[in-house]
Amino acid sequence: MRTGSIRVRRAFVGLFTIGLLIWGWVAAHQPGRFPLKEIQVQGMLHTDPNRALMMLGAPEKTNLLLLELDSARERLGMLPWVKGVRMERLLTTGALSVTLWERTAVCLGRDGERLVVLDEYGKPIKRLEPQDPLPLPVVTQYAGDDASVRTVRLMNLLGEHPWLKGRLSEVIGLSNERWVLYTMKGTRLLFSDRIRQEMDLLRKLQMRFQLLDRRIAQVDLRIPGKVAVRPVERSTSKGKKDPA
Repeated sequence: MRTGSIRVRRAFVGLFTIGLLIWGWVAAHQPGRFPLKEIQVQGMLHTDPNRALMMLGAPEKTNLLLLELDSARERLGMLPWVKGVRMERLLTTGALSVTLWERTAVCLGRDGERLVVLDEYGKPIKRLEPQDPLPLPVVTQYAGDDASVRTVRLMNLLGEHPWLKGRLSEVIGLSNERWVLYTMKGTRLLFSDRIRQEMDLLRKLQMRFQLLDRRIAQVDLRIPGKVAVRPVERSTSKGKKDPA
């Protein structure tokens, strides 16, 4: 008899506990509870804040527990610059914490007549717009189906030569792993498939002679053991051109 009474009490306590949990869950998810008071966003460098908030879709005073974070994370991931998203509810302060990881722009590429921003994998991020403050070199590939792979390989190499990367305005990829690089001052640099060794040589020449700071039209490094330098031609008083 006593054992049966204990079982009844345990069953009653269990049902009461479940009821409390259900009531608590329903009460917590009622409108007006845990209202959203603030959205904290970190890691947003290129992403438009207004567009990000619109894609987030979290009206003020919304119950934080009713926010569908997976859907919001997916919507934010559709923005061109966004690489990853982490979201967290801060119930004690009524805040929604959003951390973005953005893609890294390394250069510009061509899509027909338009310029596009390329990431560290050679993949397009978005079309370049007038308001984009991105002083990046334009990379054009004229040969091969592995254009993105070649672009990544070159930009990784230029990452080892920041002294040169910051001077470039345009890069042209040719067949057989040949490259033509243009500086912002208009100097043309010719490289063969031995571009790594040739770029090291150019660095030594720059350190010793400040080659790229001079009036140089072209530097040809394609012949092993030799460097052909062509200075900018200047006009004489008679209108003819003379080597500088």
